[in-house]
Amino acid sequence: MSLYRKSLLAGKAIAVGVVLAGAAVLGVERVGAQSPGSTVTFLVKTGTSVATGTSGDHVIVMGQPAASVQVTGCADLKFYPVQSVFLVDPGAGRPTRLENGFITISQTTPLQNGFRLEDLASGVPPSCTAFGGTVNQQAYDKYTGTAR
Repeated sequence: MSLYRKSLLAGKAIAVGVVLAGAAVLGVERVGAQSPGSTVTFLVKTGTSVATGTSGDHVIVMGQPAASVQVTGCADLKFYPVQSVFLVDPGAGRPTRLENGFITISQTTPLQNGFRLEDLASGVPPSCTAFGGTVNQQAYDKYTGTAR
């Protein structure tokens, strides 16, 4: 076999390896998948209008997380994903975009793009303060939602 042919075959083998490695990495995005009916607990800044109940708002996740944060005083000392979502009123179609204002505290993995929560309810307790007494103090309202 000529040296030219050997180098072509080696190049093809490397290309196949890169494609396979890329396919394996793409599969990682599914870690935030929830089964229908599971409950997700999340925080939004206090003052954000969220309609609860079976005819209340729906949450639709858009994109990947912008960051991970600790919310000391609202959840364990772990890092939780901060994501952008749409709050949609199914009756009026009123969408509200929460740009990087949705923190999932029931899990440390992000929710998938397009993930949907319905039947929202106030959490227990319904509100909390992260980093109380510091310059970074932030008040949040806590909610739960059912995965659909």
